Amino acid sequence: RERVWDGLTADLLTTSCQQTAVNVSVRLVGRRWTGFRRAMDTAIIHDTAQRTLDGTNSFPEVVKNLLGAGVEYYHVDYVARRKTFYGADGSTATTAITYEGLPAVAPDFAADQLRAAILDSQRHGQKYRDFTRRAMEAGVQSYTAFLRGQRVTYWGRQGDAHTEWFPGAGPAKQD
Repeated sequence: RERVWDGLTADLLTTSCQQTAVNVSVRLVGRRWTGFRRAMDTAIIHDTAQRTLDGTNSFPEVVKNLLGAGVEYYHVDYVARRKTFYGADGSTATTAITYEGLPAVAPDFAADQLRAAILDSQRHGQKYRDFTRRAMEAGVQSYTAFLRGQRVTYWGRQGDAHTEWFPGAGPAKQD
């Protein structure tokens, strides 16, 4: 069947669905096509999220798995107790943070306490549950991990922010 997609006319050859991901093969009619962005693999996302909650994978493993699943960045909302994953194709997937007994997010942002929790995870393999508790006690209401950008930005309830670069990464140097 002929379809118009983003201004391109294409013959739809095959379609396959796996959960919310859709992969489409097309043959173009009359215009050059530069390619679709890869759809996210929600099975890998949900497995990675569960293993993170269980404390069985490290942050480097999370980054590797999520990039491999087509995730560009993800947002953690401690107030709503959920993570939302975003793909370059515009798709999203959401998982719950199911820990019981977490504290309320502290009203004031304590960047020094947050940095200590981050370092404990990087250097001593702190489990995600403990990191979550400590981040909330440090006033972190949410954070976004930019996987391709190799940084995480944390936000407090009053708009305070702290950006932490992945180990070995950093801002581009200006000439």
